[in-house]
Amino acid sequence: MDALLGVDVGTTNTTAVAYSLRGEPLAEASIPTPTVVEGARRAYQRPEDLWAATQAAIRAVVAALPPEARLLGMTVASVGEAGVPLDAQGQPLYPIIAWYDERSAPQCAALVEALGEVGIYRLTGLPPTPIFSLNKLLWLRDHEPDVLARMVRWLCVSDYIAFRLTGEQAMGYSLASRTMAFDLAHRAWSEALLAYAGLRPNHLPPPVPEGTRVGRVKTPGETGLPEGLLVFVGGHDHVCGALAVGAFEPGVVLDSTGTTEAELVVLPEVRAHLEAGDLSFSLGCHTARDRYYAIGSILGAGGLMGWVANLLWPREAAEGRQAALE
Repeated sequence: MDALLGVDVGTTNTTAVAYSLRGEPLAEASIPTPTVVEGARRAYQRPEDLWAATQAAIRAVVAALPPEARLLGMTVASVGEAGVPLDAQGQPLYPIIAWYDERSAPQCAALVEALGEVGIYRLTGLPPTPIFSLNKLLWLRDHEPDVLARMVRWLCVSDYIAFRLTGEQAMGYSLASRTMAFDLAHRAWSEALLAYAGLRPNHLPPPVPEGTRVGRVKTPGETGLPEGLLVFVGGHDHVCGALAVGAFEPGVVLDSTGTTEAELVVLPEVRAHLEAGDLSFSLGCHTARDRYYAIGSILGAGGLMGWVANLLWPREAAEGRQAALE
């Protein structure tokens, strides 16, 4: 029986699922995403901890597969905005600043003052807020200059996991759309925005369509994956979900709820929306070819439910997390 493996590195959990080619789930595992919280709106993940959690989720799925199952390929989706700065040897230089971390608010304000809110939106499709990758890089420039000086590549989370598996680097258009360094109309890195941070386009991996082949598994580590397994470019978790449920025709609306809730509308083109300069919604590349989307988010959703559970039923919540780890 041929099968495919999908991994989603989410805000709260890191999940791996194997499916038959008919879409039937064969095995699933979910591990809490290891996150260090340093106060309101400030949190991070250690790259090695995240890699270990991902390996554990994959390993559990591989072990639970039916004996006749044969994996043909895999991909990794993840949260947007967050990323890993790497040195010339591919080693992480700094923890992963969580996507919702707002430590870079002063850098975002300075960027808006320099380039203008509407100007940034018309180029990137993003209303400037501190969460986007470019602002995290600007924060590193101002507070950890040695990190930025040594950085040769910035990878979003899913691309970092794919890199650990294959040794190859690429980024899907949907995640590139969440960096605020991506020229959305031309599907290319913005030299002007990167230059503001003292960076060049080659500090980011080549942007490519989701589903592009990255490479083959070269370092199975503790995943249990077969060496040589094909790995394909994944993308932003909400937008990957849109493709999975069939929300890729213009005008279709998707309510995607996880730690946050996202309302996503599929668009056939994006230039008119960029020119309109309406900052109410973020725009980006869909995982479906030649499609775009507009998205609005509610940051509460599942994360708020988890907070309530921890507050009212701390013992049961802790037991649930431990059971997931085991």
